[in-house]
Amino acid sequence: MATRNLFTTHGTDNLQILQGKTMRVTLTQTGDPLVTVKIPNSGTAPTISVDTWYQQVSSFTCIFQYVGMTKTAAETCAEAMRTTFTRSKTVWKYGYHATQGGGYSLGWYSTAEGTVLDSEIAVIHDVGAMYHVEVHANVTDESYTTSPTGTLPSWPSCFTGL
Repeated sequence: MATRNLFTTHGTDNLQILQGKTMRVTLTQTGDPLVTVKIPNSGTAPTISVDTWYQQVSSFTCIFQYVGMTKTAAETCAEAMRTTFTRSKTVWKYGYHATQGGGYSLGWYSTAEGTVLDSEIAVIHDVGAMYHVEVHANVTDESYTTSPTGTLPSWPSCFTGL
């Protein structure tokens, strides 16, 4: 079966944006208190402070596809998209932890980095020897702070070129 006129790679020539990039940022008060107890070394009474936590959730979305490719090119493209949209993500936990200078806090803190795939990727057979790759990118980040800034986050690097 002839494969002429089909792309053997993915790039700007066969990229189609189906739903443009969107960014949604929400900032909400969690209702979870930040309680910090500082225990001084000098034998004086410990100090206790209470603050309010805010959660910021940043969601970035885009739907796009690379069209008109051979099966091999589409499989290579899908693997490249998996690599592009796999990233490290901070894991948050509410609980007790030790603070600098002695003492403890009850609040939100980052516990680890995890790896996530932030998209749905499909290789789709069109007709004959023609395939395309469809990507539904949905990147969500969350963070916790006691002093929100109102600054918009930067676009994740996986959205470069879209």
